[in-house]
Amino acid sequence: MELDIVRGFRTATAVLSTCIIILTGVGYFFLLQPQIPMFYSLARVEDQMANKEWIFLFPALALLIMLFERLESKSLQSNEAGEKILNIGTTLSLLFLLTALVRILVLSV
Repeated sequence: MELDIVRGFRTATAVLSTCIIILTGVGYFFLLQPQIPMFYSLARVEDQMANKEWIFLFPALALLIMLFERLESKSLQSNEAGEKILNIGTTLSLLFLLTALVRILVLSV
């Protein structure tokens, strides 16, 4: 019983993170400049810029991560430790993705 609650919380956290990434990417799309600093770690400024449509890369990656996590969690249901590691990895990946999205939005709005 307790395992199901924890499993549900982890799943809800991952789904919520994915929804936030999708809503943030789509919501800010119309506020962005035509060029955004997508590759802000590159040295030359002209190499850093990309079309604003690249912002949809983050929601797409979030959906792929969630799809992978859902498919793998079904095969790991009997392995509690493997499922924990997968859920924690998914949540951390989505949080890092959200952090990168917010950083790009802050630099470009």
